[in-house]
Amino acid sequence: MLERLPAHGEATLDELCVELATRGVEVHRATVGGFGIGLG
Repeated sequence: MLERLPAHGEATLDELCVELATRGVEVHRATVGGFGIGLG
């Protein structure tokens, strides 16, 4: 997924959810956000 990030290295939670969905993984944006917070 990292190679799909824009050149500035940022993506919205919704963009990450859409990217995951294209890979067959359906998640809520709160789950993605919590994961990001957990990474620090």
